[in-house]
Amino acid sequence: MTRDESSGGWLAQDGGLSRVGVCRLLPDLLPGRFSFLIHGERLKDRQVILKCFLKKDLVYTKATPTFHHWKVDNRKCGLTFQSPSDARAFDRGVRKALEDLTEGSTTSSSTLQNETELGDDDVFTVSCGGLHLLRL
Repeated sequence: MTRDESSGGWLAQDGGLSRVGVCRLLPDLLPGRFSFLIHGERLKDRQVILKCFLKKDLVYTKATPTFHHWKVDNRKCGLTFQSPSDARAFDRGVRKALEDLTEGSTTSSSTLQNETELGDDDVFTVSCGGLHLLRL
């Protein structure tokens, strides 16, 4: 969802269920430097409907157990989750990314956990086509 300041409300991004995740990217041009992306694809056709790079100054709000929104620069985005546990898992992924951005670390122990230590609802991950990804 995106925020429409003229109406003071949230607008759906072409509706339907989507898979959304927090990805850690290793750009080819910045060896050793990570950036983070919230990436969303609509399930029915895999169209990218959300692509939002995270910054240290991101303002993240858990408005309800199933609706979270955030602001990066002048862009406001939000997600409605199917369940509170999905929302908590997404929140953990965002918090881990912000921790790494704040610390400036490329090898933070909080994000470089062995994949076998992470449960299905620990963080969301997605395949961000063509980008170099490391799982959170």
